[in-house]
Amino acid sequence: MFPISLRTLALLGLAATLAVAQEGFAGPGRYEIVNVKTGNAMELNASDLSTVFQSSPRGSERQRWEIAASMDGYFYFRNATTGRVLQVKTDKNDSPVVCAQFDGDRDQQWKIDTTKDGNVTFTSRLSGKTLEFGAGAIVKVSDAKGSSANQQFTLHRLGK
Repeated sequence: MFPISLRTLALLGLAATLAVAQEGFAGPGRYEIVNVKTGNAMELNASDLSTVFQSSPRGSERQRWEIAASMDGYFYFRNATTGRVLQVKTDKNDSPVVCAQFDGDRDQQWKIDTTKDGNVTFTSRLSGKTLEFGAGAIVKVSDAKGSSANQQFTLHRLGK
């Protein structure tokens, strides 16, 4: 058996930490967004390029989202296929989210918070409502429900 140096142990620990950092929010970059409750990914509808729905993760370009910093701790979610951004339609509960042309308004800005379990939630700057996966394939916003799994997501970083 070969002795392991403290430097080797430290490097192994760093490598393990970096591997774990690929999950969760690690700053701006490209991600797949998966709901904790359903296991489905957020996807842009190919036929109208506006509707956002949930479907099984399959590595589709329409399931890839570029998360870019906005201001004051908020972010934009830009679809990798079209460059259109996630936008809340109204400030009412159960309002669907869509993808729209970028204009930088408050309805396109989202706050990302980490839960105690290491998942993330997304809150609209406009409405203060939380993104959630509803019944069927619906992606919408509604009042925050604390630890509700349909309002929690995992982020899988794609690439660097």
